[in-house]
This record gives sequence, C-alpha cells and structure tokens, in this order.
Amino acid sequence: MKTLYEKESARLKELFKEKSPYSQREFAKRYNLGTPGNLWQYLSGRRPLNVKIASCMSQALGIAIEEFSPRLAKEIAAIQGGANVTMLEPKELEGKRKKVPLISFVQAGALTNIRDLIPDEYIDAFGDYPDGCFALRVSGDSMTPVFDDGDVVIIDPTRAPKFGSYLVARSELSGLEEATLKQYFEVDFDEEGRTIFELRPLNPAYPSLHSTRHKLQIIGIVCELIKQW
Repeated sequence: MKTLYEKESARLKELFKEKSPYSQREFAKRYNLGTPGNLWQYLSGRRPLNVKIASCMSQALGIAIEEFSPRLAKEIAAIQGGANVTMLEPKELEGKRKKVPLISFVQAGALTNIRDLIPDEYIDAFGDYPDGCFALRVSGDSMTPVFDDGDVVIIDPTRAPKFGSYLVARSELSGLEEATLKQYFEVDFDEEGRTIFELRPLNPAYPSLHSTRHKLQIIGIVCELIKQW
C-alpha cells in the first residue's frame, strides 16, 4: 500500500507529465531545484514533498497545491493564517480576569492528572476557559517570533488540535522530561488509521519532533498568549 507521501508524488508526477513543456533536467535547472536527481526523488516518492517544492511546482505548472497535496495546502494555509490564539498584553486583562494556575514546563512534562497540579502561582487569564486550564511561562527562543522568552501561554487540555495549532506536548522517551511548545501538523496515518503528526518550531534553528519517533502525547492547546513587553 502506498504511503500518503508516495500518493502525493505519484499525482504530482502525472501533472508534471501533463503540464510541463520541459524535461526534468531542464525544469530543475530553470526553477533552481538543484540536480535533476533531486527533482526525480520528489516525483518518484523517494523524498516527501515539502512546502518549498510544492509552492515551486504549483507556480511553475500553473496548478493548485490542493491538486496533488491537500496536506501541504492545509499546512500552508495554517502558516499563512496563523493559529487561533488570542494575543493580549497584561493591561488588557483588567476587569476580565480568570485565575489559572501557572506551572513550569518541567511540571507539565510530568503531569498525569490535572487535579495533581501544584502551581508556582496563579495568573490572570482573559477567556472564560473550562476548569483544568493552566498557564506556562515560555522559556527560550524556539518559537520566536510569535512566542518570546518570558511570555505566558494559557493551555486548554480539553481541545483537540487542528492543523497549525500551537500546543504543548510531552515525550515518553527518557531524557525528554520537559514539556515542549510547538506547532502541530498532520503528516500521515498509520495502518490503524491513527494520525501521525509532527511538532515543529517556528525558529528553524531547532528540530521538529515526530509522533512515532518521539512517542509524543499532547497535553493541551494554546488558547491565549500574554506578551511580556
């Protein structure tokens, strides 16, 4: 059975044959895609399609990305449109407050039951969130320019992730005890129909995490960002 990546490449290969007036060698040179072998790997399914190659092929062939990869079309829309996160400054919280517990990413990584929370402190949040929501203070620069060191995010553990959602997850692997803040992208399905996903940083200097390789468990969805200017 073909994987999702192989199906995308096969469809793109059909469209390439139909739409391109150039050979693979000429096409690769004209559109700065490296060697003809690089293009062949994408068209043959040896290398999964990505946003960069999909955008290039779409423009060069005059086709919509949805025609060969609905997955990447959704990914691009998520990147362009951003996630559904309320962004506030602390002064905007006045008169609209809900107290939620603030914990660390280390605590979140070990969290097994929301009732076991032992917060460092409580923080004022804006939305009318369900019980069980909590806050985390961002540490580091892996999610810049949207999330900066010291910002606070409100996490809703009751929401299901959508393409492009910002979320907090933990890994079951030893050595990765802290929870992590990343952006969610579905990439495939396993033989039992379960979603395979990647968690990607906004800062390209950091690596992505893969749900199968890192045994990821989603803790909750970011629903509010409080900037610390």
